[in-house]
Amino acid sequence: MSFSLSFGSSASSPASAVGLSTPVLKDRIFSVPLDPSLLDEIERQAETIGTELAQLVKRLQTQLHDVAGHTLESVQVHAYAVDRLCEAVDENVFRTSQLVQHVDDVMEDMETVQRLASQLQAIKSRLAWLEGIVQQQQHQLLHQASSRP
Repeated sequence: MSFSLSFGSSASSPASAVGLSTPVLKDRIFSVPLDPSLLDEIERQAETIGTELAQLVKRLQTQLHDVAGHTLESVQVHAYAVDRLCEAVDENVFRTSQLVQHVDDVMEDMETVQRLASQLQAIKSRLAWLEGIVQQQQHQLLHQASSRP
């Protein structure tokens, strides 16, 4: 079996556009004999490469599918963590607000205690003053009773 390849000139070829030149004989046809076993070998190699390429594409497809699954799972875990974090922050804000309210209540009660302490101090001071007057009067009465004949 014999095949022929033709080489012709092409004035608008990309090679001539960039200034590359190849020896081309205008309008001549060359006949090159090709070995059929060489063509069979090329065909077998092409089939092998095609099979390997198909297997590679299948492996890549499987790996990309696995990666996509892991990515989805990672995003879901992240979303779950964010949701839980938001819930925890909301709970913390609520509890902190309750604490602040209780502290405000205690502060109001402490103001009442301080007012009562001031009033007790005033009462204690007045009692001490009264006690001083009573002792003074008792002392005067005792002094008057002892100075009477």
